[in-house]
Amino acid sequence: MRATASFPAHVALLRLLPVAVGSSVEVVEVLLKTQDLAYLDRPRMACGKHTVYNYSGMLWSHYGPYRRQLRELWVTELLSARQLRLTERVRVEEVRAMLRDLHPATSTSTTAVVLKERLLMVTLNVISRMVLGKKYVGEDGARPSAATTSEEFRWMIEEIFFLNGALHVGDMVTWLGWLDAHGYVGRMKRLAAKFDRLIEHVLREHGERRRREGDAFVPGDMVDLLLYLCLIITYFAVTIVLTPPVVRALSPLEDCNLCSVASHGHVPSIV
Repeated sequence: MRATASFPAHVALLRLLPVAVGSSVEVVEVLLKTQDLAYLDRPRMACGKHTVYNYSGMLWSHYGPYRRQLRELWVTELLSARQLRLTERVRVEEVRAMLRDLHPATSTSTTAVVLKERLLMVTLNVISRMVLGKKYVGEDGARPSAATTSEEFRWMIEEIFFLNGALHVGDMVTWLGWLDAHGYVGRMKRLAAKFDRLIEHVLREHGERRRREGDAFVPGDMVDLLLYLCLIITYFAVTIVLTPPVVRALSPLEDCNLCSVASHGHVPSIV
């Protein structure tokens, strides 16, 4: 990188890779400040294609209306101040459980305690309880699921972190994308199948709980909240937007998203 940046030209285009290198303060300022919107997209890498439903996630999606709506959903609903306050109990309980486990281990033994493993378990348990509604890893309170076991769930999390950082040859040289020399693409596809099975099971569980509780249903985790928002959007589209007076009123607004809903008969879903 140092040798590349020492070229006399302000911008260098690598010959075999779709990469441009800015080697002056002026060029970097243009790329990161003046024209930052043109460079917000992450490279189209294999992991985003095979494990996140063809770049549909927040991390890999193309910058545009879809990504802005996703970001708004995360900021205003899933990770809003109110939602974080409601889930504060989960974080407190998991930290207290870790401290209870640490106390006897440190008070009766002089053996060093490896905190890395315990902090990893706390993090995974907090994430799984906030997102999915229950723990999928850990010894205390972990219940095997019909879709996965505690060991498999932990392996899936570790595997997706590894594959997000793995260097696939097709990510660097696009015309060699068919060459899976290290087997990373195969691992990504197998991991995606496992996540599909788990997500289907979680959605089925949450749907059954919502139908069982009826009007008394209160969203308890992120999956519940997403399903609740989908229900609201569907109700809004069917009862308000798709009524004839609204369709006629919106017909002149060609650039309006609601006009697209009225004319095509569907709501572009982001959840």
